[in-house]
Amino acid sequence: MNLKNKNLICFSCSPNFEQYALNEIHKFDPLVRLETTIPPDTYLLSLSTTFQKLTAYFAEKPPIFIRHICPLIQEISPNKNFDLQFRISKDQTFAL
Repeated sequence: MNLKNKNLICFSCSPNFEQYALNEIHKFDPLVRLETTIPPDTYLLSLSTTFQKLTAYFAEKPPIFIRHICPLIQEISPNKNFDLQFRISKDQTFAL
């Protein structure tokens, strides 16, 4: 997946509450698009706006059904010679 010019986020929710969680994001961004599901309860979405604007919205109106949410900033495609090496800026948050 090419991440250039995409505002991708990943979120998780409790089982059977995915539609409620998606609706929480859809209220902020009606153009949000589900890219893929990562079983069992994690979803990759494409926003029409930025992750920063979404988090500012959720700071004012906290979500109820979303457990975790984070921006997708890098894709790693492992192969047989896969070696995970990356740099983390002291000003940047991250998750694996």
